[in-house]
Amino acid sequence: MLINMLNLITFVWLTFWACIAILKIANSTSRSIYFIMIIFYIFFGIPLFLDVILGQPSYFSYPGINLANNYSIVQIVYDLYVSFIPFTWWIIERKYSSRAHFFDNSKNYIFVRRLKPFLFIALFSLPIALYLAPEPKLYLEYGAAPLKLLKAYGHDAAEYHNLVMVPTIVLSIIAVFALLILKSHLRIRYLLITLPWPLMAIWLNGKRNIFVIVLVLYLYLFLQKGYLRNTRLILGGLIVIALTVTGSYYYKMEVRDKYVLISSTELYEDVRLDYSRDHILKLTIFAELYPDKLRILEYRGESFLYYSFLYVPRELWKSKPFPYANYFTSAALLLPPTDQSTNLTTSWIEEPISNISWFGMILGPLTFSIICLIGDSRNNAFIQMLTILIGALLLTVQMSAFIPAMVLWLLMILFTSSKLNRKISVRIINSN
Repeated sequence: MLINMLNLITFVWLTFWACIAILKIANSTSRSIYFIMIIFYIFFGIPLFLDVILGQPSYFSYPGINLANNYSIVQIVYDLYVSFIPFTWWIIERKYSSRAHFFDNSKNYIFVRRLKPFLFIALFSLPIALYLAPEPKLYLEYGAAPLKLLKAYGHDAAEYHNLVMVPTIVLSIIAVFALLILKSHLRIRYLLITLPWPLMAIWLNGKRNIFVIVLVLYLYLFLQKGYLRNTRLILGGLIVIALTVTGSYYYKMEVRDKYVLISSTELYEDVRLDYSRDHILKLTIFAELYPDKLRILEYRGESFLYYSFLYVPRELWKSKPFPYANYFTSAALLLPPTDQSTNLTTSWIEEPISNISWFGMILGPLTFSIICLIGDSRNNAFIQMLTILIGALLLTVQMSAFIPAMVLWLLMILFTSSKLNRKISVRIINSN
């Protein structure tokens, strides 16, 4: 009863911050961190309310998570930590963020126009990459990668997909929305001309996350162009949520055949695994509180080491660390670290805790603030789109899943240094 009361109080507190974020965005004075607050609320706040009214899922498929949920101290630490995060983001944003208007895009177009040749290269690299694939016809079936069709064909096809197709898909989507941002007005013909690329990316990737990314980018695009203000923003957000849930259900039914003859208990557990990350954070907290009962990484900094040598072939380094999700899924199954065929989805909120212990509770949230402050400081719609995308992905998946987007964001930050911004400002003033 006491835990339910604490969960409810924490949920109300997080709802308060989510409402502030929505109001800021609706009033067109938003910063990137407010988008992150809303996504954080969905994945870490709403599950608290579900725990109160529906109870916690059993997670019998993952005995480690089930074990962590039985400890009240884990839930207390979780509630305190997630309560601290949005308040910290707000304090940092208030103290260090510039006050530029969110939709002040006077510098966007000169910058992105210079990138046009590279954007078109990224755009057309997708059909070229498909043509050069070891077996292109495998992609005629939706979900070829997650259904293991590529792996069944051979190691080369699966490796080509991970190292070539996935980065190309991400870059082509970013290119599409960067070109749309260039337009002063969104006309239907522009949206129709560019639509084949997001659809192609969704089909070739074969996973739900790329579908959600495309929806969120369309939402940002209409918001950035001023078409979604006040109540229209809320309506647009509800449409994105509805399409996400519908698309996910179709994916599980038609692609994975997972919802055939499934009980309501199993359905609830599956939905929580997909649309929340509270169970991920709770298991991480449990591992820190009771290291004698459960460990996620074999040693501190192990997943950081993996990122540092991401593209080193495992053939050259037999003991190369696995991605963080492999370690986490093994711990959730109460197994030694192994290369799991299917992994749970992790996030950056809890990964630093596993790597550097309780100090990770500072590094995790601080990372989002730093990324958003740097991205917003460029006062550039294209970079802000990337910033929100990077922040959203950090909240919902492990970093190795979007390294190309992260590299592109870093390059854009370097290319829009303060020195370059001063040059652009002078040219704008002279042109006027």
